Amino acid sequence: MSTDLVIDHERLADLCRRYQVATLELFGSRAQGRARPDSDVDLLVTFVGRTPGLAFVSMAEELEAIFGCRVDLLTRGDVERDENPLRRESILGATEILYAA
Repeated sequence: MSTDLVIDHERLADLCRRYQVATLELFGSRAQGRARPDSDVDLLVTFVGRTPGLAFVSMAEELEAIFGCRVDLLTRGDVERDENPLRRESILGATEILYAA
């Protein structure tokens, strides 16, 4: 993981519990240690139940406040169903779990 990413784990865990997150994973440049100062945070989320609809947007906004930068939030299920195998493998092949229920 990129060493410049500061995570308030307590705040992150609270958010994940409120939104019923099963797992939250980091991927992309920050997970691979290639992040630049202006890099966003790429996250994969798996919910305990169904994806929470409009609450998904609120969750992304709260994650941006926690990380202090732009967040790209995707569901793991959407990535697993992605028809582009190269994209799917590049995301799923290098993740770091930030939260697990």
